[in-house]
Amino acid sequence: MARRDYWKTAAAQRVRQISGLKDIDQAIAKIAEDLMDGLDGPPTDLEVLAHRVDVTDIRQDGAMLVPGELRKLRDGLVVFLLPNLTKTRRRFTLAHELGHAFFERTGRRPPPSRELEQLCDKFAAEFLMPRRMFVSFAGQHPDLPRVHELCQRFETGLLSTLGRVSDIYRYRAIELRGGEVVWRRRLSAPALHQVSDQLQALCGEAGNEVIDLYERGGYSRWNLEWKMLGGENHRIGLLHPA
Repeated sequence: MARRDYWKTAAAQRVRQISGLKDIDQAIAKIAEDLMDGLDGPPTDLEVLAHRVDVTDIRQDGAMLVPGELRKLRDGLVVFLLPNLTKTRRRFTLAHELGHAFFERTGRRPPPSRELEQLCDKFAAEFLMPRRMFVSFAGQHPDLPRVHELCQRFETGLLSTLGRVSDIYRYRAIELRGGEVVWRRRLSAPALHQVSDQLQALCGEAGNEVIDLYERGGYSRWNLEWKMLGGENHRIGLLHPA
């Protein structure tokens, strides 16, 4: 199967044009940093940030089929959220919708697409966990205990924070539930099977061991940290170079 050609939509081109940068992650980081200039944190005050992207109000709508939605009303842009979201889910959903608001205020609304949603997820990560600030708190080699501290400090969910650590530090991450992979980050298919099999075979509430991971025709050594998440068959794993 051919690899999908990412970041070719008009939305991605607009991000590059406004930032003046070609790399999409660096471009979004620059735009977010400019929008958040002078904002206190962590955690990010999303209500203040909302006004900077022309969102006039944040309301609830229990009838929606999605956790959040940006609507253009007579009185301006309004974000609607489901009323029963957890605190961290509410913050991520709001931050994601502020990503949509960025596109709304900078030109024609982009057509719905998977890539647009991915771009707004990247904006959400930058809004919630600004890169420079996140690295200053995470340190040079964040581990699972530090990830949990980052969740508390930035008021973010575990998987969002793990994903941020994985993206910035090039770590690998995985979540298993009942022996099934339900989430992963930066794990290719061959490595995924190795890690998931290894993770299922481990015993105890938490631990750390060194494994040899076969990728791209060779082996490399990784520290595999794991932690149970409230059930015998529910656990997460974080891999960083040994």
